[in-house]
Amino acid sequence: IYGQFATHNPRTALEILAFADGRSDFEFQKLHGMGNALYERLEQRLGDRFATRVYAPVGAHRDLLAYLVRRLLENGANSSFVNQIVNEDVPPSEVAACPLTAMERVQPVASPVLPPGTRLFAPRLNARGWDLADAGDLARIEAARAPHRDRLFEARPRLAGPLAGGQRQTLHDPATGATVGHVLPAAAPDIETALRSAVPWEAAAPDRAEVLNRAANLYEASFGPIFALLAREERIDADNVTDIIGPEIIPASTPQTGGQNGFAGALAGWLSAESPPPGALYHRALAAFEKPLIEYALGRTGGNQLRAAQLLGINRNTLRKRIGELGLEPDRFSTP
Repeated sequence: IYGQFATHNPRTALEILAFADGRSDFEFQKLHGMGNALYERLEQRLGDRFATRVYAPVGAHRDLLAYLVRRLLENGANSSFVNQIVNEDVPPSEVAACPLTAMERVQPVASPVLPPGTRLFAPRLNARGWDLADAGDLARIEAARAPHRDRLFEARPRLAGPLAGGQRQTLHDPATGATVGHVLPAAAPDIETALRSAVPWEAAAPDRAEVLNRAANLYEASFGPIFALLAREERIDADNVTDIIGPEIIPASTPQTGGQNGFAGALAGWLSAESPPPGALYHRALAAFEKPLIEYALGRTGGNQLRAAQLLGINRNTLRKRIGELGLEPDRFSTP
């Protein structure tokens, strides 16, 4: 990925340089006539360590009027850097202040017209929900599941009668091999007990609702151990992906090589079998490994592209684009 950063803000430019940590495979971009002093100073201090692209809007008046109005609104705002840097009443420390620090000081304000997620269907209580793109939510999830990182989970059937149980099984973390817990599956006598004990649920509707709400509340209250178990049972690391999804998704032309396993062995086998020409290696390899991986995700989710994208950890639009480019037919993975 070649980074391109359009900015006239010294703080932004310096943060990008700090993140780059000496790398030069990126460029800055500036509007013609703006930010000259900034880029002249950077060039004096850093020489030609990075490239700068100068761009300018070109076109007829009617085409550029909307662009001009947008720039005037942006740069004319009191909070705009361009506005503040020429305002002598604004001290340099305020001009160069970190915007994230300023945002952290802002207190959330409840909207009178936008209910929170739990009140979307008021008076019925809705699920809390978690925003996996929010740092605060991720921190709360991590704090709740951390105490269960090494816990040994036990699972067994719950019956309205005695439990015989089958052969106890041990579950392992597919990435590390560590024991996650044990499962006692149902045996044939347990199925008979369940069928014999099954009766229609004749409770009144309010009583049923109370039981179901209580179950839902228990799920939400126990999200820490639940998330910990999910992460340890379904963890996917690049070097261990074949341990999770099996060799069937590795392309047929990628034999495992002696002494290597996981992606490293599959890649070595693929290179040996395909011998892609110079300049085509990256795209050929990406397609060869990406296609069966997407097929696996679609198969696991019954063709549901949203859930498949979540499983892969990519944007749904990106997945949809790659499905089209790779010639995949998601409908064939749909479950009736």
